[in-house]
Amino acid sequence: MKLLRERCRGSRRHILDWVELPSFSRELNAMLEPTGARISDSDSVMPTGWSNPKEARLETFGPRNMPDAAPWASLLKWWLQNPTGANTPNWDLAATCRIRERRGLVLVEAKAHSFEVSTSGKRIRSDASSRSKENHIQITNAIEQAREALAAQEPGVGISTKSSYQLSNRVAHTWWLAHHGIPVVLVYLAFLNDERMVDQGLPIKDDQDWRRWFWSHARESLSESFGERWVSCGPASLFLALRTRDMPVGYGEATTETRIS
Repeated sequence: MKLLRERCRGSRRHILDWVELPSFSRELNAMLEPTGARISDSDSVMPTGWSNPKEARLETFGPRNMPDAAPWASLLKWWLQNPTGANTPNWDLAATCRIRERRGLVLVEAKAHSFEVSTSGKRIRSDASSRSKENHIQITNAIEQAREALAAQEPGVGISTKSSYQLSNRVAHTWWLAHHGIPVVLVYLAFLNDERMVDQGLPIKDDQDWRRWFWSHARESLSESFGERWVSCGPASLFLALRTRDMPVGYGEATTETRIS
């Protein structure tokens, strides 16, 4: 654990420090209040701290904690043609919750610096294996399916593998969940004023700064009107929320101040 602490920095370290605070559940629920979502002591959260720092993957987190909520086996097939040895999105934080009396999920993507909000697309090497190329096509098709479904009712949805790939794959997965009946809140959480990673871009200063950075980088994928409201995906809906929090003081010392944007 000591070695992990020494190597870990930025938003991942802030997440692991945050979830260990006694105030964590209260703070997360304060962030979620506008959405109607709420976590309780009986809900599952991953990671739980430095002793269990592993990030969640939906194809394992879902069936373990909500086995009857969705056809989880089809999620991996939807995303990958050849799952063996391939990666699926890792979530900085995942939690089960209640959303308007329904079981749902909260998924958190954490950032601390401007460069972490990337507009880069998904690259595929010309000499990639046939399995990798097949997976690239499968992922492209999965994101396009989500884009078509969302764009049919939400103007400005342009998620793709060509730009802002990380945002695109997050939105695509939340669409899949809602399309299969699981309401989900996708939180893009910025930890503020981290001055220790100048090589990773400018620190995010406040709520306004975070909104400006996020929407300027997301403009090819989503319109700003997509955020801060429930978007119907058929059987259930998704909610994209932008939130900020002061980083744990001194990279490990507790703070209880939470900002809600």
